[in-house]
Amino acid sequence: MKPLRVAAVLPFLPWPPDHGGRIRAAHLLRGLARRHRVTALGVIADPAEERAAAPLREDGLVVRAVLRPRRFGSLGTADRARKLMNLALGRSDLEARFRSGAVEAAARSLGGPFDVALAETLWGAATALRVPARVHVLDAHNVEWVVAARAAAREGGGLARALARREAAHLRRREGALLRRFPLVVAVSGEDAAGLRALAPGVRVEVVPNAVDTAALVPLPPAGPPETILFAGSCNYPPNEEAALWLLREIVPPLRARLPRLVVLLLGASPSRRLLDAARATGGVEVPGWVPELAPWYARAHVAVAPLRVGGGTRTKILEAMALGRAVVATRLGAEGLPFRDGEELVLADEPRAFADAVAALVARPERRADLERRARAAVERGFSAGRAVERLEALLLEAAGTA
Repeated sequence: MKPLRVAAVLPFLPWPPDHGGRIRAAHLLRGLARRHRVTALGVIADPAEERAAAPLREDGLVVRAVLRPRRFGSLGTADRARKLMNLALGRSDLEARFRSGAVEAAARSLGGPFDVALAETLWGAATALRVPARVHVLDAHNVEWVVAARAAAREGGGLARALARREAAHLRRREGALLRRFPLVVAVSGEDAAGLRALAPGVRVEVVPNAVDTAALVPLPPAGPPETILFAGSCNYPPNEEAALWLLREIVPPLRARLPRLVVLLLGASPSRRLLDAARATGGVEVPGWVPELAPWYARAHVAVAPLRVGGGTRTKILEAMALGRAVVATRLGAEGLPFRDGEELVLADEPRAFADAVAALVARPERRADLERRARAAVERGFSAGRAVERLEALLLEAAGTA
C-alpha cells in the first residue's frame, strides 16, 4: 500500500486532547500518521498552543498553525456588531467566525496536490476546499445546525431567541451547501449520518464513531468516601457550560438532600466566572479547570454524569468514563448516538429529581454499580476503540482517493 498524503484542516490543533473534537482528531490523525504522511493545519489563539503540540510532531505529523482570536466565549462590542451584520446579510455568523484570509492562504500554501484534504469539523470545511487534493473529505463531528437549533430553543426569549433561530436557519443552509461539495462525509453516529443525509440528499455519508484509547484508559478500583460525582467537558463550549450550571442549580440540591457529604468535580478548560460563582454558591464543588490526566480524578468518583440538554454528535466524555470503569448517568440527549441501553450500560434521566435519584441509587448500591461498569467497559472495547476507528477511516480514505 502506497502511503497517502493527507492534509487535515482543523479549527484548532488536535493537542492537548482536552475536549471531544481534539480527542477525536488526535486519535484519528495520530493513527493515520503511523502509515501515511499527514499534515495538520490548525487555528490557534495563543502561540503557546503550537508549542504544546510537540507530541503530534513526535508522532510524525507536520504541524502548521495560524494565529486567530478565540472562537467561542463572550463576545465584545465589535463581535456583536459583526454577528448582527452577518445575520442581516443572511450568513451564518458561527461559520463565518472560523474563516479568514490568513487561514485560507495557509491552506493554499501547504503544497500538494495531496491525495486527501480532510476537513475536521464543519468549521474547517470551506478552508479544506482550498487545499489542492485528489479528493476532499469532511469529518463532521456534529450536525451543526441541529446544535444551533437546540441552543436557540434554550434561549430565554425575545431578541436573543429570534437571533439564535435566525443563526440556526442560516447555518442549516450553509451546512447543506458545504456538504454537497464533498464526495465523502464522515459522521460520528448513525443518527448524525441520517441527519446529514437529510440535509444533503445524495451525498455519501459513512460512520466512523468517536473512540477512546482502551489500552491507556483502564478500569480503576472502586472509589472510597466521600460520595463524589464528576462532570468532564471544556467549559468554554456553551453546551458544556449549560450542562454544568444545570447540574449545580437543579440536580445537586435534591441529590445533596440524600447525600449530605456529596462532592462535585467539574473538569474542563476555561471555566467562566458565571460557573465559578455557581460552584461557590453550591458548595462542595471543585473546579480544577483543565487537567493533564483524567484517571486521578475519576479515581475519586463514584458516578460520572453527562447532564447535557444542548449539543450534537456523541459524547467522548461518556466513553472515557466507561473505559475507566465508572458508572454513568446521562440525559437522553447526552447519550444520543451511542448504542448503550438504559439500565444495562448506563442510566438515563432527563428531569432533575429523576437524575438525582438515579445517581443516589448507584452510589447506594455498589454491586449494581459494578455490574453496570463491567457491561459498559465491554461495550466500549467492542465498538469504540481508537484503533478500530483509525482502521475504518483509513479504509474510507484509501477508497475515496482511488488507492485501495
